[in-house]
Amino acid sequence: MKSKIIPIIIVILIVAAGIFLAVRNSKPLTGEALVTQMIKDSSKANPSQLYTASQTAYELGDLQSAGFLVYAARIRATFDVERFGLDQAGPAIKEWQQIEDQYGYILNPQLMRDPTMFNTNAKMIEDWPVVPSPKADYPAEVYGEIKVAEADWFELGQKTKKQFTDTFFNPFKIFLSDAKNVEALNFVNDYNFSKIPPTEENEATYVANLKIVSQGLSASGLGH
Repeated sequence: MKSKIIPIIIVILIVAAGIFLAVRNSKPLTGEALVTQMIKDSSKANPSQLYTASQTAYELGDLQSAGFLVYAARIRATFDVERFGLDQAGPAIKEWQQIEDQYGYILNPQLMRDPTMFNTNAKMIEDWPVVPSPKADYPAEVYGEIKVAEADWFELGQKTKKQFTDTFFNPFKIFLSDAKNVEALNFVNDYNFSKIPPTEENEATYVANLKIVSQGLSASGLGH
């Protein structure tokens, strides 16, 4: 009898240990662990989760990762709008827009300050797989049903990334390659965020730099 009981106890202990590890590993990642995981593998993340990871990186002072993750969020969001046929007034798009309104306008100017960091993020996005895993976290009550066949996801993902690259990364690479544009843009952003006092002289410099920025954006294909 004793010889039978010991193996049973061992099995119970092994199962209990497995349950403990499963529960521990199922806890949502936070802080630096979340950012590290998302940089390594974001295949199971929806756009909102990528936005959250970007905000976390920003709060940790990791601007490089914050930039990469917010660009990834925007690309996957665009991909998912078409993949799910999302309504512009639906909960997913409303949430993304709210994040952009509250967070994007703070982050965007900082991502343009350093051309090297911007170019690095562009390269990271180039190597990043847009298409999420079929097992990614997309609550049906938020996203609804997928409208695009899984066989077409890769092509849609490539098209989405190319569009973002052609309309955002490539023109801004040209714009930021001119040191005069970078200096002018940084002054304009600093003035807009009240980092530069609104003296008469600074206001005149602001207007002059605003003109440089406008001309640089037009020359880079970003002007309206």
